[in-house]
Amino acid sequence: MRTLLAVGVGTIHLPAAWADAQIDVLVQLRVSDTETVAAEDAVVWLPGFYRDGAGRHTKRIVQRFKRFDPRVTVISTGKVVEFPNFDRIDHNVFSLSDAKTFDLGLYRSGASRSLLFDRPGVVGIH
Repeated sequence: MRTLLAVGVGTIHLPAAWADAQIDVLVQLRVSDTETVAAEDAVVWLPGFYRDGAGRHTKRIVQRFKRFDPRVTVISTGKVVEFPNFDRIDHNVFSLSDAKTFDLGLYRSGASRSLLFDRPGVVGIH
């Protein structure tokens, strides 16, 4: 078994009394397979600290330069995600994931499609 150790310092949304606090985060990830696994898309979840745009019902994942931006996003169950197309070409957004299977169809530059994420899980989009 390999162990990947990542140490980072980050800012987390905290109560106002802790506004100037800095938190050192130590993450230990145990990988039990023999394949090389990149941790660049890992998400560290701190229960009680994550605020998914309180009061805001939508998030955005834009298509720009033939890529999704941001590349990795945490979305609370029940949130709507907008997928605006900022490229000069037509795009389609789809997923075959168990948590959310969908196909938004082809749409033009400047257009946007939205989708409700109503179940928890990891959703890979293409």
